[in-house]
Amino acid sequence: LPMEFQKVIGLAAVKRLTKPKSRALCAEMDEGKCMVTFSSDNGVERIVVVHVVKLFREDGRFLVHIMRKAGKQNTLACVLPGVKLLAGEDPLDAADRILRGWLAPFAEQAELNGDLRTAERTTKPNTAGGYVSTYQRIFHQALINSEVAETLVAPYAQIPALELSHQYVSFEDPCVLVKPAVKTESEGVHMSASASQTSSNTVADTMCMSWDVSICAWITEEDFQALSTDSGSKKLAAHINELTIGSELTKEAVMKWEEANHNFDMMESDVYSGGSQTCRRTTF
Repeated sequence: LPMEFQKVIGLAAVKRLTKPKSRALCAEMDEGKCMVTFSSDNGVERIVVVHVVKLFREDGRFLVHIMRKAGKQNTLACVLPGVKLLAGEDPLDAADRILRGWLAPFAEQAELNGDLRTAERTTKPNTAGGYVSTYQRIFHQALINSEVAETLVAPYAQIPALELSHQYVSFEDPCVLVKPAVKTESEGVHMSASASQTSSNTVADTMCMSWDVSICAWITEEDFQALSTDSGSKKLAAHINELTIGSELTKEAVMKWEEANHNFDMMESDVYSGGSQTCRRTTF
């Protein structure tokens, strides 16, 4: 539907909510980060399209967040790097925002496949808000050389394997990644219906208040699916709850990010070849 029609339907739907609840949805609609409509049972439904990047190594493992710090809150969960698709935004530009954000150190070396794969839609009830949220996730795939990847990031200490009911989950080559903090941006969505697990750990540097910080690791598809279940998510949160990030490691990660984005700015052209299609660079 054209944007003007989407907004008319959305405004009609949010009128069924109380003012405090409707204000948040209206603000998100105005920013182009969601659509609001009537659900099948004549209630209110919020629809969000999320683009995520699966950055693969040759051994089939791909990069995930396992702990993210934004402000004073830590999120402990297995999450793919992602962004909400903005109104009128090209899908490749959404992927590029991820590459200019969390994945900046890898962006120049990663080969982005232009093919997209849409995952199943996930619906979550929001009891407090009085509506349901439906997420549609679109996957971009990229490939990077394992040896090259290790040289591009700030390495983190080894993380012990996590024992689940029928398998051991290993977190290979953990590292620290950063991106500038954007309060209104949702840079990743849990791949399970479980609620976020949080802890009170703090990153030991005041400069981190302007940076989102993440501990990432390379895992298999089997491990990813196991950690995305309710039980797997809870066990992961308990397993990594004591992890911290020192100030020197954070500074190293910031330097890696700034170096990567400086290289972007030095490029003579604003296009580059990404896999089978041409992917455009956008300003972060």
